[in-house]
Amino acid sequence: MISKVLKVKNLGRLNIPAQNDCSLENKNDDFSFKKNTLIFGDNTYGKTTLVSVFKSLQTGESLEERKKFKSQSGIEVKIENFDNGSIIVHEYGKESWKNENIIVFDNDFIKGNIFSEDEIKSDHLKSLPKILIGSTIKDDIDQINAIVRCESGSCADCESCLNSKLVQHKSTFNRAYSLEDFLKVASEIEDIDIEIKNKHNDLLIDEKLSELKKQSQESNFYIVNIDSIETLFDQKINNVFETIIEQHLSEKTNNLEKARGFLGYGLRLKKGDVCPFCSQDTTKVQDFMGNLSNYFDKEYLDFKEKIESESEQFISFDLEKEILAFDKLGVSVIEEMIDKDLFERAVFNVKSKIQSKKDDLNFDCDFKNDQDFILIKDAFLRVKNILTEIIDKQALPHLEKNRIEQDLSKLKLNKYRYGIEGSNFYSEYKKIELKLKNKNDSKVSAQDALKKKVDKLFKNNLIDINYFLSELKADFKISKLMPSVDNRDKSNYLKISEYLFEFVDVQGNSISVEIGKFKETFSDSDKRLLAFAFFLSLLKNDNNLDGKIIILDDPFSSFDINRKEETIKLFDCIKNNNNQEPKQKIIFTHEKAFYCQLNKLISSGEKKLLKLNFSQNNDGSMFELVNIKKFESDKYYSDLDYINRAIQSNNDLDEALPKARECTEYLLKAKYINTLESYKDKDGNPINFSINSINSFLVAIDNKCTVKDNLLNLELHKFHHNQPSWKTEIPDASKKNILQDFIELVEKI
Repeated sequence: MISKVLKVKNLGRLNIPAQNDCSLENKNDDFSFKKNTLIFGDNTYGKTTLVSVFKSLQTGESLEERKKFKSQSGIEVKIENFDNGSIIVHEYGKESWKNENIIVFDNDFIKGNIFSEDEIKSDHLKSLPKILIGSTIKDDIDQINAIVRCESGSCADCESCLNSKLVQHKSTFNRAYSLEDFLKVASEIEDIDIEIKNKHNDLLIDEKLSELKKQSQESNFYIVNIDSIETLFDQKINNVFETIIEQHLSEKTNNLEKARGFLGYGLRLKKGDVCPFCSQDTTKVQDFMGNLSNYFDKEYLDFKEKIESESEQFISFDLEKEILAFDKLGVSVIEEMIDKDLFERAVFNVKSKIQSKKDDLNFDCDFKNDQDFILIKDAFLRVKNILTEIIDKQALPHLEKNRIEQDLSKLKLNKYRYGIEGSNFYSEYKKIELKLKNKNDSKVSAQDALKKKVDKLFKNNLIDINYFLSELKADFKISKLMPSVDNRDKSNYLKISEYLFEFVDVQGNSISVEIGKFKETFSDSDKRLLAFAFFLSLLKNDNNLDGKIIILDDPFSSFDINRKEETIKLFDCIKNNNNQEPKQKIIFTHEKAFYCQLNKLISSGEKKLLKLNFSQNNDGSMFELVNIKKFESDKYYSDLDYINRAIQSNNDLDEALPKARECTEYLLKAKYINTLESYKDKDGNPINFSINSINSFLVAIDNKCTVKDNLLNLELHKFHHNQPSWKTEIPDASKKNILQDFIELVEKI
């Protein structure tokens, strides 16, 4: 990663550091580069010269044409690179002046690879493939040529060496399978572990059939009649005297259950009208005694006894015990069929209802509609079906058992073939075999294989390029990007043979545009958009992107504000196919408004804001730290001018409304910064100036802003470039009124 520009002397207008003694170097850590470094420079202040320094560092090309006018001294450039804890100093004109990990996107990149003079030329069709796929194809061609002949006779890569290697590799196959059968395995079996387990279970069940039959018959899943439980607990007994007895006992005793038993026992001992306990006359309490008789009649007691009995049977049910009993026999049928957590939660809830039923025989369990009981019942019935099958199962005939064992052996072979060890062996075997076959292939077949690889690479790039064009809101895509391969010319082994664009008109019709009409069809913005899509595809398909330094030189100057915003976001999150991001991004621009956008949208906190500023006293441009608030202030006044012009001309209203939103955010932040910085919400969170905006600011400011309600009514927060729905939903007259109201509120603030 470029960490610091130590020195630039006698090169254009640059004078780094700005000291009279040119031997001194820049030691100021304030000017150190970070992972994301944004550099502002007005035109003629040395921005392009500094970009050329980085390009020279990447390519090794001379900088002499940019030497300072009339300077008699030589160019001096030193750049510090910091990677993995080590510092490397690159010095111009010496062997250390080389860093191939730099990629620069600028006008030269576009002219050399995408288009120039508004045309896509034959040279671009030759250079573009190299940009997209690098040296991959050239390496493949060299490799094919090396395979065809062996100069040393011991290269380990010619036909003879490969034959020896194949024999040696075969000897490593010492499994309990034949190599011939192994190589015949044609396709991987889906869910093979399940298939193997099922075959194992068939054999295991047959082996332990008598024990399993016994255990199945003893299992509560088999014994318990879940339908009977459902029917019983959904019944009620309508004993009108129960409430009367309950009330009486509650008033007379603390132990209801003991009291009920005591009364029931006394009722059976009673003879005539005399109490069996105290011998008093019971004639005066005949009604109560009658109620007791009805309460303890046979039907009631029988029903209560059934509830008690079935309750005990269900409550004592132990799922773990059931699972363990079958696991000990090597069969996990119950554990596999039941979701243990769901089942046990359901049992817990059903037990609660059963307890309520025990306390009140008229309690409505409603098990037919109870989802927990339905889940339990379904599990019971499914397990019982399996257990019934085991109980009814007959021992396997000898031939059937042999067939299952053979199937199991084939399944294990298939699993080994597609396991890590088997796949590695097979892959290496086929790799050697394929290389041997290629020795006998003609040059034509070699070229054909090469073309297939190129086609695949181009296909991937085409998909990526069109994806980026879509994300950048382009109204066109590339419909064909066809390569041609010729390994006879090692300097131009690849070029593009066909290159077409496709547009979609307002009716949704596709329109093909030939490459020759590129100049007439595309706007300047579209052309740069296409170039940047190619550049992003280059990055996405770079397998070593995590080691690259990406430099952009005024990349989006011709884009409208919407495209600029989308492009920044897309570039900020660029990663390659291995999900790696660039080591460093350095972006140059001469637009203050765009610089503010970059600062806002580049997500990384590891960011440095610099600018190149020309000093007459120091006779050159040098680094300064950026006062981003000053930049935002300049942008604010510029945006206000834009809004006023939009109101007066009744044009560009869709561009002006998002600017009004941004101006409001800036103005509120500038005027009420002390209040906003000290604000904490109800959870103790401060204002996040990167995320929160108008509405959040107004809440924090509370009553200090006299036009708070008016600002809220304008709903400026909803005007975003990347949310285009409002552009068609709101008429132009309303947009103009909103902007006029906004200007009035700005004046009041």
